[in-house]
Amino acid sequence: MLCRLFFTIAIIIFSLNAYTISIDKMIAFAGDKITVKNDSDFAVFIKVNLSELNLKTGVETPLNKMVFTKWPVYADRYSFVIDPKSSEQLNLTPIDSELGKQTQNDRIVGVSFVPESYKDDDKKSRYKLSMLIGFKTWYIIPNQKKTVEGDVSIEKTIKTGEYIFNNNTDTVVEFDVNTCKTKQHPKQCEETIIALAHHHKKITLAGVTGGTIKVIARDKRNRFKKSLIIDTANSLQKSTTG
Repeated sequence: MLCRLFFTIAIIIFSLNAYTISIDKMIAFAGDKITVKNDSDFAVFIKVNLSELNLKTGVETPLNKMVFTKWPVYADRYSFVIDPKSSEQLNLTPIDSELGKQTQNDRIVGVSFVPESYKDDDKKSRYKLSMLIGFKTWYIIPNQKKTVEGDVSIEKTIKTGEYIFNNNTDTVVEFDVNTCKTKQHPKQCEETIIALAHHHKKITLAGVTGGTIKVIARDKRNRFKKSLIIDTANSLQKSTTG
């Protein structure tokens, strides 16, 4: 359920009467900046709301302003105006690092952007066209433990071309998948799959046959790295380290 919530976020780009707003990433990591672009012919007012996703329950909770020091991050601003045909960057800072603390568990923050119409020449209509459609980036703060606990694995299912990427570690892991050396593969033969701590991701590599698929699993703080090989010839077996 949580994986489905995390990886099936609604499409980030929307359009209404030439009113087009977009963000440059759906998933961001600590240290990343988020760019919001306005392709409209008029300025847009953006409000920023922060929430936290509980990895165990899948419940998302708005951050409480009364306990600011317990927030995972803070933003450099919570509202701004984007001029026509221009963009603005939002910077986020993990609070633990600012306070000299070490994050012991991954934390995931939902950064919601709520756009509203903005017209300097007509203040009465400034909020008249308030948009109900918002968009969001999931901002991941990996834990700061010295080592990564647990391991990763890949399994085939009984369905042809379907694989389960298991992240049994205590932090988010990226799987870099390379199918370029197989006999049959798509034109885009490299992709990255993100799996949260203690979660798995089911994917389908349609049309990839003949040979082996190379996978590199790594965490975001360069503490863990593992090579895995998927043998496309075997109908059902776990991947091997290589």
